[in-house]
Amino acid sequence: MIEVNLTRFLTGVATKKLTKDTVKKKGARDDDGNLILRESKITSILAVILFIVMFSALTFLAITATDIEDRNTFIAVNVMFSILFIILAIYLKISKKVITEDSIISQGLFFKKVIKFNLIESIECKSTGNNVRLILKGNGKKIIVPAMLIGFNEFFEILEKRVGQEKCRMAKLTIESFIK
Repeated sequence: MIEVNLTRFLTGVATKKLTKDTVKKKGARDDDGNLILRESKITSILAVILFIVMFSALTFLAITATDIEDRNTFIAVNVMFSILFIILAIYLKISKKVITEDSIISQGLFFKKVIKFNLIESIECKSTGNNVRLILKGNGKKIIVPAMLIGFNEFFEILEKRVGQEKCRMAKLTIESFIK
């Protein structure tokens, strides 16, 4: 029990440290001058490291298995995890949030959501242990913007200007208490 809590604590401390550094970084801009929010490179690097460790361990187990059925099982599990990690890598490369003059665009693997700033009805902020997520609702759509995206501070400043500080007040308090 103590080990699990210590692990959670250390993970929380590391995540907060990474979040502070990530949130303060300037976001990238495209050719049109739109702000682009993406996951940090550390997230992609951790996914690749996890893939290499998992692939190596399952390959080792497949090689050392004495029974043919066990070997086939390990190979099947290895292929399944490889496919999942390839999908994760593609998702991390493709997914982004684009902030234009008048809207927020969320691009994922199979979808694209657009909410205009003037149609945003509510702004919620959920803190889930080690992360904060900004939830924008409007026009029957919902866009979730994690605080771990590079350029989040710039985005929040733009959001306050376009939507108004009154709608962003509670979210700002939650974000500030999380980042401190």
